[in-house]
Amino acid sequence: MKIKGQNMLIKKDVNSVSIYDFCMISKNKDFRYLIRNFNEEDEDSYLEYKHDSDLMVIYSDLVREHKVLTNDVKSIRRSKADFEISEMKLRYSIASRVLEIYNESSEIEVLEVFPSLGYEFNKFELVGPQIDKILRALIGVKNSIRIKEINFKKLYKIIDDEEEEEANDLIADLDAKALSLESELELGYKINVKKTSILRWTNLNNRSELKRQANGKSKH
Repeated sequence: MKIKGQNMLIKKDVNSVSIYDFCMISKNKDFRYLIRNFNEEDEDSYLEYKHDSDLMVIYSDLVREHKVLTNDVKSIRRSKADFEISEMKLRYSIASRVLEIYNESSEIEVLEVFPSLGYEFNKFELVGPQIDKILRALIGVKNSIRIKEINFKKLYKIIDDEEEEEANDLIADLDAKALSLESELELGYKINVKKTSILRWTNLNNRSELKRQANGKSKH
């Protein structure tokens, strides 16, 4: 690739840029890490390209790709949580409407839908106590929905410059995270963060997250 008239080997995708290089760029805004022959121990190495605009464009594309990759597991978890809340709200809404219809019509038949909504009801037993029990349960469901919605908003709140913040946290403990992945995934080899691409690093983290979720389920 030619940058400002010079032919240089540039790392420009998630397969060729290491997670270490990516984090260093995010932390220091030094785009020279995209140059294959850049020597970080030599401050003068490709110094004129430290804040190069063409390299900055490449980095911006990498940030977008990284965001898509790292959102994989998170988006699955977020969609699941969102679905659970929506399902609870739907069941609550239907149950509340059923009670309204019964209060207007006094037809026991309309109450027979409750078992399909997760509430016990037997038309051959006294209706009043059963409705009272369902009403108490609905109050609990309403409170549970409110708490889940609050927690959902807190957990998935969009933070400005999230990529830079995550990278700054990561660079401080990159080797420790690599050791953790080696152990959790039983890789049998040492992860070199300076040679591990963004794509592979993200895939390893996604595998680790999925494994933890699976182990958590197996304990219940």
